[in-house]
Amino acid sequence: MKINKHIIILVFIGFALSQNPFIPGEKLNYSAGFRFFSAGLASIEMHNDTLNGVPVYQLISKTRSAGILDKFYKVRDEIDVWVSSDDFRLIRMNKKIREGKYKRDFNAIIDWDKQEATMGKKILPLPNHVMDPISAIYYFRTKDMKIGDVYSFTSFDNGKIKDIQVTVTHEETISVPAGIFRCWVLSPSSPDGSELLKNQGEMTIWYTKDEKKLPAKIEQTTSLGSMILELKEVVLPLLEEPADVIEHHKNK
Repeated sequence: MKINKHIIILVFIGFALSQNPFIPGEKLNYSAGFRFFSAGLASIEMHNDTLNGVPVYQLISKTRSAGILDKFYKVRDEIDVWVSSDDFRLIRMNKKIREGKYKRDFNAIIDWDKQEATMGKKILPLPNHVMDPISAIYYFRTKDMKIGDVYSFTSFDNGKIKDIQVTVTHEETISVPAGIFRCWVLSPSSPDGSELLKNQGEMTIWYTKDEKKLPAKIEQTTSLGSMILELKEVVLPLLEEPADVIEHHKNK
């Protein structure tokens, strides 16, 4: 009996999505806006990979300017991180930042047997478990959220260690290019009350209140203005077209 290969693919994807809120190969595309104008595009994607024979996730974040902004302030950022597929613990990070005239490359390799990060010639002792901001986004997709939940983790980014506290503050229905979603609203902060981001910065993340827990919107507000990422589409592996994203009226 001949079986349609497309049916096999769809069954496989359906099974994978039933086990996890995400599937390796998934790509999230965002529109990026700064203050009151469109600033560019951003994406986050996940892949299966191996490091030293151990299965891991590779997470890739790309941001690029577009339109008027691209003419006088070109942005071409790419961040690649490799994390444990069990607990999203950071294992390796490569950052290539290109923003206007500013250029920076940052690379780190973490040895969890020694609990230290190697950054070129510099070695930094680490606590038992650290994540970077991108792996933290996926980590929270695995959580069964409810209002009032508070999560804590240690962030490692650009060679700096910082304790982060994340609170599920409320529910909210939002509209983004991908559709209308009922969302959990998460607010990261510093446990000691210090500034989380530069320039009096604050961050808010909206996760869809469904089985996929998509990060539908990410807003970073500082004294200089607001940068907002809004989900445009979800692209799944092995499919030629973007996955359908529907209005989630049942969760309102």
